[in-house]
Amino acid sequence: RSQPMAQEAASCSSGWAARSHLEPSAGYATMMMNMRMPMQPSPRAPQEVEAEAQLVLPARLVEEALTQDDQHLRLDEVCAPGTGSADYAAEGGSNFNVECKGPCLPPLLHDRPECTFMQQGILPEIQHMWRSFDSTLVLWRYSGTAQPEVMEYQGVTQQLVGVAIARPKAFVSGVDWFLVLATPVEVSLHALCIDPATGRLLPPVRTQHIVATDDVVVSAIAADSATGRIFLGCNDGCIHELQYFDDEPTWSGRPKRCRTISVQTNVMASLPMFLRKVSEKIFGPADCVVQLVVDSVRDLLLSLSCASTVTVFRLPRPKLGADGRFEEPAPVQLCTIEQTKLSHEVSKVRAMLFPGLAPSMGRASQAYGSPYGQPYGASVATVPSKLKIVRLLPLGWAQGGNIVACAVTDDGTRIFLRGVFRAERPLLGFSQESSMQPARGLHTGMDGSRVTQTMTQVVVHHVRFLDINSPIVCVKDAVHSSGSTLMLCKVVSDSATSLFPSARAYGGERQYGTSGSSDSDVLVAISTDLRAVAQRQSRGRSPWLSSTAGIAEHIEIVRLAGGSDICRAVALATFDGELAEPVERMYGSSSAGGMVLPVLGLSELAQQQLLPAQRFVLISNLGVHALTKVRPIDTFCQDLLKGDVGLLRDFSLQYTAEQTCALCFQLLTCMVPKPGDAAGMLNSDVVGLSAVAASERRQQQQQRGQTFRVQNSNEEMMLLRAEHLLLSPQLAAQLGFVQTWPSMDSAMPQSLSTSLGYSVHPRGTNQISARIRGLCLYMSRILRPLWLAPVMHVCWPTRPSDSGRKRPRGGDWWPPPPEPAPVVHGSRWQCAWSKQQRTFVHGQLVKLGAILERCKDYLVQEDSRVPEQRTGAAVVAGLAALIGTAVEALAFLELIAPRAEYLGTSACPPDALVRFSELTFRDLVCQSEARGVLQQLMRGGVVACRQLHARCPRLFSAVDLEVQEAYELLEVVRTNLLEARSSIGTTDMARWSHLVQRPLRTLERHAARLDLSEAAGRLRAVGACKGLVALCARIARARDPHDESLRPQDPSSARAQQLHYARLECYQVVLEVLEDLFVLARQCRGDTGLASPAGGGGGAGLGFAAGGALLAQDAAAGGARSTVLPELLPTPMRATEAATFLDAMLRHCLEDHAHGADELFHFCVLKWMMQRELPAYRYDSPYLRGFLETHARDQPELLCRYFQHRERWTEACDAYMALVRRGGAGLASCPCPYAPLPGARSSRARRSWCSCSAPRSARGCRVLAAGRSPSCRRSRS
Repeated sequence: RSQPMAQEAASCSSGWAARSHLEPSAGYATMMMNMRMPMQPSPRAPQEVEAEAQLVLPARLVEEALTQDDQHLRLDEVCAPGTGSADYAAEGGSNFNVECKGPCLPPLLHDRPECTFMQQGILPEIQHMWRSFDSTLVLWRYSGTAQPEVMEYQGVTQQLVGVAIARPKAFVSGVDWFLVLATPVEVSLHALCIDPATGRLLPPVRTQHIVATDDVVVSAIAADSATGRIFLGCNDGCIHELQYFDDEPTWSGRPKRCRTISVQTNVMASLPMFLRKVSEKIFGPADCVVQLVVDSVRDLLLSLSCASTVTVFRLPRPKLGADGRFEEPAPVQLCTIEQTKLSHEVSKVRAMLFPGLAPSMGRASQAYGSPYGQPYGASVATVPSKLKIVRLLPLGWAQGGNIVACAVTDDGTRIFLRGVFRAERPLLGFSQESSMQPARGLHTGMDGSRVTQTMTQVVVHHVRFLDINSPIVCVKDAVHSSGSTLMLCKVVSDSATSLFPSARAYGGERQYGTSGSSDSDVLVAISTDLRAVAQRQSRGRSPWLSSTAGIAEHIEIVRLAGGSDICRAVALATFDGELAEPVERMYGSSSAGGMVLPVLGLSELAQQQLLPAQRFVLISNLGVHALTKVRPIDTFCQDLLKGDVGLLRDFSLQYTAEQTCALCFQLLTCMVPKPGDAAGMLNSDVVGLSAVAASERRQQQQQRGQTFRVQNSNEEMMLLRAEHLLLSPQLAAQLGFVQTWPSMDSAMPQSLSTSLGYSVHPRGTNQISARIRGLCLYMSRILRPLWLAPVMHVCWPTRPSDSGRKRPRGGDWWPPPPEPAPVVHGSRWQCAWSKQQRTFVHGQLVKLGAILERCKDYLVQEDSRVPEQRTGAAVVAGLAALIGTAVEALAFLELIAPRAEYLGTSACPPDALVRFSELTFRDLVCQSEARGVLQQLMRGGVVACRQLHARCPRLFSAVDLEVQEAYELLEVVRTNLLEARSSIGTTDMARWSHLVQRPLRTLERHAARLDLSEAAGRLRAVGACKGLVALCARIARARDPHDESLRPQDPSSARAQQLHYARLECYQVVLEVLEDLFVLARQCRGDTGLASPAGGGGGAGLGFAAGGALLAQDAAAGGARSTVLPELLPTPMRATEAATFLDAMLRHCLEDHAHGADELFHFCVLKWMMQRELPAYRYDSPYLRGFLETHARDQPELLCRYFQHRERWTEACDAYMALVRRGGAGLASCPCPYAPLPGARSSRARRSWCSCSAPRSARGCRVLAAGRSPSCRRSRS
């Protein structure tokens, strides 16, 4: 090396010297610990950073839309507690369309004169009506074809008193439903199966599950749709649970028999039959149970007695017993509210709402046709009237909140009952009694544990009266579904219907038959006013506007008549079955433990874009009538067909502009024509949106060889007008689609206040138009079942019991110790969504992505002068990218779902699998950390890398594919080397060395994207240490391309130190290889311990002479082989070859031209050699002299040896003279002073050395110190 290069290296070491305090000289362990200081991960490609930043704002807008749909829905939020209301809206036309689905009842259902006892009802789960004639049961499918499907079944010998349907329990196979038949002497289960091809109900089969009733008549039957538990309500006021078991024998060798357990009992039921009859004569009969209803969401059982007493029971979840079977704990009674208390609360609310009106004594108790109550101005009665509850309607958490049920009385009054909950384990900072806690039965504590909520009482939250001029006289039945309540009742007279415009519509232009008699049955339909819901959910952006207080509902009366016949209703129920069961199950489940509401819990405003319209069925003597809810989208489609801009503007004002835009996107997505293929849902080449006319669109399709299919002209007209309405600048401005609102900023406080004290929501800097908000609303409703839900369901193996661990004397401290990591091996994995569910969402996203791709240029006009438009364009592009990434995430789940069972036994790291089990769909789409987890799954061999890149290019890029293929090629080399370990030859080694060059080039090309630890482990496994050195140097250069860590403007800055340690992480891998070779070489010499740090004392160090001998011993034996490092080192390596390869690798690191420009790398290697007391002066590093002058000041003889080894005798003499002048420090380790200079070839140099090494007398030392030696002067000249 030239002298100027060495001087430049010494001058460049100033950056290293300025940071020398960061690395104290404390040995190899200390240096390794310093190098492992926290640092940021390897830099990612700019394309990945830009793609991740592009998804931030769209993802936040989608989550804001999710929150918007969840607001102002629960009744406990919109209904004031302790009050009542009676305001309804009747204008705006009818909210239900009535359609006759079938003629009168089939002949088999007509009355039979020989029958002495008849019962009837409806089974909405299987869409069948039943009617019993003594012991004969007749089933009729009311939703069948024109040919009636009627089945007659005789499975019992006694009169039928009750019929119900129940879902089979988990251990039952081959049965779709259980038909529960109750007679006065027994209750039996009969298996029902449905033909999957035709959908017809097969004949029932009697099973062995039979239990006696002891002559107690069953008056009510209910079943849990989630667990299959069956409950029986009896006429003696008792409630029992029917339990049936599988055929597996117990410890006694016999299987368990079907039995009943008591849920609620009384004193009269425990008496003998004789005393029971005497007690009934004296005290009267017990209150009969008239209704049982199970709330599967809250795990509650509600019972209603004939005395209008409501009792609430808690249903504990089944738990796994010691024998491996699920045990069903008995229900626990929580609370009861009596009729007297209900009557008192209702009368008090009525008095506050109608202060001049006396309460009525119940319309059912009045004579038919009597006037309703008393006129205004009458005195208020002090004695509350007795009310009669006709039907108890459970309300889920999504709609009711803490309101658990709605009690419908005979006069049409609806009483909302709220539960008061108490936590079983007190929480720090929370009170014991809380009526506003989530009513789900579970609550998350501050430590993350699950706290059970126990209902302590039921109170009247709100009372909803009918209009004071309502013509209703008696309510017979009621049903409720998604905000709509239908009551089957009678009216006073036809003249009273004039008070309801909606009822007048049915009698006029929309009449269903003739008006009929006043004694006929009618339907009172009450539904939520969705206009108020839309305005409330949008009020957060307009704080100066006041929203409607209280609950807003629409009411109408539906009359059914046929000629001169009077309508006699048989049954009223919900009419379901249009949605596939997997999709319905996905929409009914709440994701992320209840962070967002399920789709079935949203308002109809959001459900209309995913679910079919609500339908109810009414079976009467006039036939089967289906009532279909008129949704806002139906009204919007009618307005589009009319083409009246004024109607469309009024619709946008009533339902807000963003909801109208969401409807436009729904129409364009659902009505888009598709090519004529079977997989139209998943076809990404759907016909998109454009501004051309329909004829041009047809021509484009014909040029591509596809067929343009539209069902009728109305749909085509609707499609074109919706497109024009959404994209036309003039129409969009008239309807308010281009008006922008600021988005919510999550980083700001939740609420702010103005100078006058008004509370307002924080505003963000992004201005979003109504069109983009409507797009976000529609997209969020599609992604709602997936967005916050984990992508995998994992069943972890049970941990060993820690019962033998000693507990502290004072009990467990708060907080509890952290939960240990789960055991990965043996875990069972399953995708959170089935294939049908994933396909359904995939099809919706593909169609929406195709529409957005074609209309994004029209949604926002790019204008650099308007910041709002620039923001809108970025949001639209981000939403398109978000949809594409979500589609790829579903494609990844399609690949991982068939191999989910192998995750518990795969070669993936356990921490990666644990992190994968915690990923939500949002993390999979938006988070960059999830990409690393998926890459580890790919490298673990769970899925093929080429399939991942082909189907998920955003999740697995081409770089990931090439890196994975390089790793797989290295694995092939490692396997072959292990198989041919003993018989490998020179030719084979050369072939494998040539094969390793290909993955090495790939890894060096993508050095900035590599995981260094994984790459180092794979390269060391095949012995490619030479390539590993080059890869580490390349990664270090990629992390600090401008050498900012060597020449920083501010050495104490965080960036300079971060880059410094980022480069040290790369060099640490090389030092670990050198350390392993050094330890192996010492084992060959017989040394057992490692060398002590320099200056550490002790005799464990080799010393520089011993270290030089360590490297020179095998170097001399190896000859030229010691100067060239092979491409592949032998694995495993023999101890006798370690010193040779150590010397060769040191020369490769310090003398190779490829690493000559990396100053920090040379300094790390030289410092390690100093700590290991190896002769660093033997190697020709361009930075060696600067390193010795800067960092080896306590060992000055090394600089002397540096000059001596390079035969620079003059500088060596000067260095030794400087050493002598400092007092001879370090001379003890110098060569013998009387011997000639080793390696001095000329006589002049030999004389100079002899003159300088004269006997060290006092005078001679003074002469040498004064520098007056003639020979020295001659040598200098």
